[in-house]
Amino acid sequence: MKILVTGATGGLGRNILESFSSEGHTVTATGRNKNIGSQLQGPNVVFKAGDLSDLDFVQNLVPGHDALVHCAALAAPIGLWDDFYQSNVVATENLLRTSIEAGGIKRFVHISTPSIYHNGKARTNIQESDELPHPSTFYAKTKLMAEEKVFEYIQKGLPAIILRPRALYGKYDQVLLPQILKLLDRGFFPLLNKGNALVDITYIGNVVEAVRCALTSSPESLGQAYNITNGEPMTMKNIISLLSKYQSKKVKMVPLPVSLLKSVAYVSEKLYLMHVTKNKPLLTTYGVDLLSLDQTLSIKKAKDKLNYKPQFTIEDGLKDYFEWRNFEANSTPI
Repeated sequence: MKILVTGATGGLGRNILESFSSEGHTVTATGRNKNIGSQLQGPNVVFKAGDLSDLDFVQNLVPGHDALVHCAALAAPIGLWDDFYQSNVVATENLLRTSIEAGGIKRFVHISTPSIYHNGKARTNIQESDELPHPSTFYAKTKLMAEEKVFEYIQKGLPAIILRPRALYGKYDQVLLPQILKLLDRGFFPLLNKGNALVDITYIGNVVEAVRCALTSSPESLGQAYNITNGEPMTMKNIISLLSKYQSKKVKMVPLPVSLLKSVAYVSEKLYLMHVTKNKPLLTTYGVDLLSLDQTLSIKKAKDKLNYKPQFTIEDGLKDYFEWRNFEANSTPI
C-alpha cells in the first residue's frame, strides 16, 4: 500500500510512518520541519517538505497514493485565529479536494480531537453522537470546521473516517508528558480538585493501531467519527503517581484552588491576546479544566465498527516512553 502521512514530523505522524514502513508499505511523509524530515528518509519512506495550505503543493503531493492519514494540525490552547484556520481548515480542505479530484484514495483517515467535546463541565462516557457544545478555543473551533469539511466530502464519495484520539503520549511526544515532567522535575505538582479528575489518556501505539483498523475496516465503517482512548480512565492523582514512579523521583502534590488558577489563566490569556506580552501563557483556562474536570470517552463504537482493541495498557505505554526517553538522553550524537 502507498500511504501519505501528513504531520509526519510530529509525534503521531512519526509513529505511524515508522510502523507502516516497517511492515513494507511505501510511505510519503510530509511536514514543515525539514530537520526532522531528513531523519525520516529510509528504504520505504520519502519525505517531502511543504505547506498544506498551499494548494499547488498538495496537488503535486496527493496523486499516486492508496491511502491518506491526515495528522497535521496546529494544536495549541491559544494563538491567532488565522494561523489555526490556515493550518486546520484550509489545509484539510486542500487534501480533501485533491483526493477527490486525483482519485485513487481508497481510505482517507482524518485525525481530529475530543477538544470539540469540551464545555467547561465534568463529562464522562462521552459518545460520538452526543450534542457538541460551542467550541471553547480556536483550536477546537477549527478542528470542528475541518470535520465538517470531511463530512462534506464524504457526501461527494470520499471513503473517509474520522478519529478523535484523547491526550496522546509516547515516543516523540513533545506536548503532554514533557510538559508534566517539567513540573515534576521541580519536585511538586499542582493538584486541582484533590487530583480526583477522572480522565482518559492514550498511548500513541494504540492510536497507530486505531489508524490500522481505520485503513482496513469494512465499508460499513466509513463516513463516521470514532473516539479513541486506552479504555482505562484514571484519576490525575494516579497518573502523577505513576509518572513519579517511572521518573524515580518523589513528588509533592500541592493542592491549589481551581478558581485561583482560572483567574490567573484568564488574565494571562487576555494580556497575550491584547499584545501586552508576546509570551504565550504557561497556563490557560482550558488547561485548568483538563487538570480539574472529569472527561472520559466511550470507545464502544470504535470497538464495534472498527474492530479496535487497545494493544497496550497505560503502564505499558509509560514503560515504553521512559525507555525511549532514557535512550535518547544517553545517546551520543555522531
